[in-house]
Amino acid sequence: MRHLKRFNESTDDIAQVCDIFNEELKDFCENNLAYLLDEGVEVEVKETPGLSAALNLNWYNPQTIKITLQDNPKLWSEIKDHMIPFLIRLNNEYKIRQYPRIDRKDVKIEVTRDLEAAKNHWPHRKTDLFYQVNKLINDDIKSGLTYDDDTYVLESYITEFEFIIDGYKQQPKKGILTKIKSFFK
Repeated sequence: MRHLKRFNESTDDIAQVCDIFNEELKDFCENNLAYLLDEGVEVEVKETPGLSAALNLNWYNPQTIKITLQDNPKLWSEIKDHMIPFLIRLNNEYKIRQYPRIDRKDVKIEVTRDLEAAKNHWPHRKTDLFYQVNKLINDDIKSGLTYDDDTYVLESYITEFEFIIDGYKQQPKKGILTKIKSFFK
């Protein structure tokens, strides 16, 4: 009798499910960014409580991934060989949510031209840029974005990437014939 659950006990406690999802997402990021983690990059995955109202969500808060290169900022050309495969896998596994009030952009990149500002955490010397994940995957980061003095963004040091994750991507349902064939294998 002690192994039987009462009818009103829930096995799908939303807080527990969110904690598990958060942990799986952090593991995914750390496993796919292992080389950059060895170079001092930090990964943080957390719930974003205020974001659920902005995105018109009723019952849960999306997760925010922050990949911080604060102490060791890098140019895009230095990290793209590690970030592009990560972005492909992230985009295949998870729903990346677009930023509210930013036209179809789903990645925030914090950049600076001043290495001293990056290392000393001076926020007034940094700029937030928003991109589409597909542009980064295709290495199309030089889409004409320049600073006021016509310096290319590519010459800027990246101090942070940020993504809003809205759960797992739904896998396409298999047809009945596919299920029957896999049953007989």
